Amino acid sequence: MSGMQLIYGIHPVLAALTFKQRTISRLFLREDYFCNTPHEHSVSRSWISRIRTLSTEIGIPILTASLEDLRRLVNGRSHQGVVLEAGPLPVEEITRRSVSNWLREHTNKVNGNFLTHQPCRPLILLLDHLTDVMNVGSILRSAIFFGACTVIFSSAPCVVPSALISKLSAGALECLRFFRLSSTVQDLNVLKDSGFLFIGTVGSGTSDGDDGRYRASCLLRPCEVGFGDDGGTGVTPRPLILVLGSEAKGISAEVMNACHLLVRIVGPHDSAIAGPDAKYSPIPTSLNVAVSTGILLYQLTKLRHDNELVQKAV
Repeated sequence: MSGMQLIYGIHPVLAALTFKQRTISRLFLREDYFCNTPHEHSVSRSWISRIRTLSTEIGIPILTASLEDLRRLVNGRSHQGVVLEAGPLPVEEITRRSVSNWLREHTNKVNGNFLTHQPCRPLILLLDHLTDVMNVGSILRSAIFFGACTVIFSSAPCVVPSALISKLSAGALECLRFFRLSSTVQDLNVLKDSGFLFIGTVGSGTSDGDDGRYRASCLLRPCEVGFGDDGGTGVTPRPLILVLGSEAKGISAEVMNACHLLVRIVGPHDSAIAGPDAKYSPIPTSLNVAVSTGILLYQLTKLRHDNELVQKAV
């Protein structure tokens, strides 16, 4: 199984089979899923039936396995009776051609996720040296929910797509397109020259009074985040890259220099509100990066797509 990965869990496997980004080898199913009699897993039978149908359509072998065999395959992780052997997800390089293709896919005439064919927004997440797979799993799940369909990884150290992240993201990993910064400054310049708007995330107490890029997220205005503007890309709202840095070190200097805005979520323990001693408080004074991402994605979505949201809510 050199170069192959074992995807496990109902939703990750179903997503991998549906969106076919991986080279798929074979499917392992818990042996009692082939029984016709009802059992304690009857709630998941419709999902398993769909997985079997897709596997048959693709033409991959379906093998039965005992519970113990499946547990051994995935090193004891929760597999829900289904394991898929497949190749790695593709991670593309950023070039002028790949960026041009991305913009063409997101013009107003072609506004669906090229994988899921669901409504897709011109929004990219850039994970700058994030290494916590649990955070990344949650971030990717939020990304799909809010209509993003592309993720960029920074240079190492940074996570790479894996079976564990697929499971932690409830299969969202399988629905996304991935790029990696191979030459950070050059790649960022390609994106900026193409008209992308970069918004970086920062923690409390990092505001530089001489740097006009800093904003509290609650004070952002639609015109600042690409609403009603295409930035010369032909895509409205303007394609936006939300940069997420590690909780320990924040955004790297090279990436921060590329950001048009630097935003933070203001809370009651923010140093600007609570005073200079706030950083010594025994109470947590910052948000987990995955939680922050969900909040910012909601705020940005409301600012950039408010009319669309109102129409869907009616």
